[in-house]
Amino acid sequence: MFTYNDASRLTGQTGSATPWSYDKLGNETAGGRVAAIARTGESWTDYSQLSGLTAYGTSYDLVHAGTDNSERTKLGSTWFHHTALGLVFTTTNGVDTGFIREPADTLNSMTTGSDSGGSAP
Repeated sequence: MFTYNDASRLTGQTGSATPWSYDKLGNETAGGRVAAIARTGESWTDYSQLSGLTAYGTSYDLVHAGTDNSERTKLGSTWFHHTALGLVFTTTNGVDTGFIREPADTLNSMTTGSDSGGSAP
């Protein structure tokens, strides 16, 4: 069971001693425990975009396109490459993973690094 404050922000979970907290703009500054994982050390840009967090003791930086949270372009060591058609490939530690979709946007297949015999688009 979850609890919420008057602003409808998540504040707690039954059985968890780790609460959620927010800054004065409403950005989450610490995430409570869900499935035994706590998020802490959250930081935000002037546009209220999540720019950093720590989970499982590992810190991650985040980058977004534009001035909202709708298009994340980086999480930790993974870059997300978008086109007008959506997510085309990701790059993690120099290894590309491509996503091949059908015209209706259904994921058809994936390619990874040099194992696919080619490079990402």
